[in-house]
Amino acid sequence: MRRRRGPDLRLVPVAVAVWLAVVLTIMVRSPWVAAGLLGVSTVAGVGVLRLGPFRAGTTVAEGPLRVVVRTSALVALVAAAWSARAAWLVARVDQHALRGTTTRLTETVELATAPKQLTGGSVLLTVQVDRLGTVPLFLDARDVEAGMLAWQPGTSLAVEATAAETDRLAMVPLQLSASGVPDVVSAPDGLAGATAHLRAGLRDAAQNLPGGTGELVPGMVVGDVSMQDPVAREQFLATGLTHLTAVSGANLAIVTGSVLVLVTAWGWPLWSRYLVAFLCLVAFVLLVGPEPSVLRAAVMGVVGLVAALSARRAHGYAALSAAVIVLLGVDPGLAVEYAFILSVAATAGIVALAPLITRRILQGWTDRRTARQGRHHPPARWQAMVVGLVSVSLAADLVTAPVIVQMTGVVSPTAVLANVLVGAAVPPVTVIGMLGALVAGVHTGAATAVLWVAAVPAWWILSVAAVLSRVPVLHTPGGATAAGVVVVVAVGVVLVVVSGRWRRCAAAGLLVAAVWTVVAVQRGVLVTGPYAVATGEGAALVRVWADDLDEVDWYLGVRPTTSGGPEILRGPAGEDAEVIVVTDEAAVMLHEYRLNASSEEESSERAERPELYVVTACGRSRGMPSRTPGGVPVAFPFRDGTVVLGAEGAAEGLYADGIVDGGLFCGSRR
Repeated sequence: MRRRRGPDLRLVPVAVAVWLAVVLTIMVRSPWVAAGLLGVSTVAGVGVLRLGPFRAGTTVAEGPLRVVVRTSALVALVAAAWSARAAWLVARVDQHALRGTTTRLTETVELATAPKQLTGGSVLLTVQVDRLGTVPLFLDARDVEAGMLAWQPGTSLAVEATAAETDRLAMVPLQLSASGVPDVVSAPDGLAGATAHLRAGLRDAAQNLPGGTGELVPGMVVGDVSMQDPVAREQFLATGLTHLTAVSGANLAIVTGSVLVLVTAWGWPLWSRYLVAFLCLVAFVLLVGPEPSVLRAAVMGVVGLVAALSARRAHGYAALSAAVIVLLGVDPGLAVEYAFILSVAATAGIVALAPLITRRILQGWTDRRTARQGRHHPPARWQAMVVGLVSVSLAADLVTAPVIVQMTGVVSPTAVLANVLVGAAVPPVTVIGMLGALVAGVHTGAATAVLWVAAVPAWWILSVAAVLSRVPVLHTPGGATAAGVVVVVAVGVVLVVVSGRWRRCAAAGLLVAAVWTVVAVQRGVLVTGPYAVATGEGAALVRVWADDLDEVDWYLGVRPTTSGGPEILRGPAGEDAEVIVVTDEAAVMLHEYRLNASSEEESSERAERPELYVVTACGRSRGMPSRTPGGVPVAFPFRDGTVVLGAEGAAEGLYADGIVDGGLFCGSRR
């Protein structure tokens, strides 16, 4: 009898080592990481030779120690190569003028992704800067013009902007703030031009769909959320459905999987199925555009296809590891991007946990039905499909929840339910929308007729998001501590579902966590409420780097000092203004959500909010202060220098001089 083989984990240590090596290289911004790994590989290689003779044509019986040393040598060698490439790209970025000699950028850049409108009306453009890479470019809401959100990737723009370093971990730790409205130099051409034509046709065809579905379909097909209503976007965030409007491997897997089902039903041979899968991959990239996120999604989609087409499900581990290695070789900057981390985590959860959860649930269900009826009675096929859908959603949400909490501090209690409810509606919208986009390249009217078929499932997705977003989410301080707590809870949920031995202990631990959460909410340590607070009209905030703050008509400000915390500056109009000083951004959000909760209980007005939040944390500038979801400006004096709040009128907004001296007394409250 043939022995059942376990999962193929041979590439997993290579992928993990490569990822860690690239992250460490970007953190230290030095080639010494690659040099150290090369030294480790050399030492391990010598150790392999010392542990056993080697001659051509002979076989060496390897013991466990020799296997470990040999594997370490190969893993370190590959990690050193990937680290060396990352170090070369880091050096090229650090030698750019924007990283040292100037903070002004005046040149023609290329739009890398579709524009995205942010809360408050400002617009984010991700642009490709020569000899630097992709950099976020922020446009103030007052500079946003009609038609700007319709710009397509590949558009050349003449930009004048101010560059500022950020303290986020990135290959290019810069962000740009536009000084005015960018001018369109040229439209996309070549492959980018064809893609822009199809995307524009899809937008035009979707505009005639009813009930807001026309705003959703382009997002689910090509990731174009420029028409999506901000309220709907917030509802998707609150219910964990925002991944539906981001280009991901799921898009490719759905389209290609649907086509494969058809050709399999028609009895096509195996080689033709692989050919169809490849053609779908090419069509997907041509339609959405060869952006970095699209290429990442294509590779991740291939992982799912490999697992589906392979005779062994265990091949999914090897495919995912290979995808990570290839993607980090092409673009090392992905290693520190949350989108990549979430994509890999979700795929790993689906490959590793979803089948286990499905098997345990079906086994338990079958055992209970068999014991009740006295004969073997497994669930029906449609019931098994529902269980599989629930398992995929549960596995993906469990493994991505810690990353989301680390990133946003928000825990959505409806994420799993929302994903299960919309699961059956996603493939029709994606497949029909993809077909409609291709038809739109020829005739817009015909494409609208095709897209009408997708209107009903799209309406259902919008309805689920609208209803479940009314359930309050849990707001935590975020960071590594909160993420660690969520990891423990996620492990407990998995043990309750799949483990017979540890189920009771895990259930008891989850009960304790639930009681602690309730107590923390009652005591104000944690806050429940909507995902974000509506800012209403006029939420935009002017953010300007000022060479001379004396020319600004300001009434309130803050200045960094070398001891005793920040110094609050008050003009005649700001004598009675309330200023809240906190240590980090998490404290700002926690204070605001507590304020919102107390305001609802006491029916108080929004006017009771403070005039300014001051964050005393040190670090690199994030490119000017911001404002909270409730509309309160936030200043970072130890990152941006002296910051003042302009008086109402033409000067309204935040102004900073960008001057931060050494020896500052950071992290203190007053």
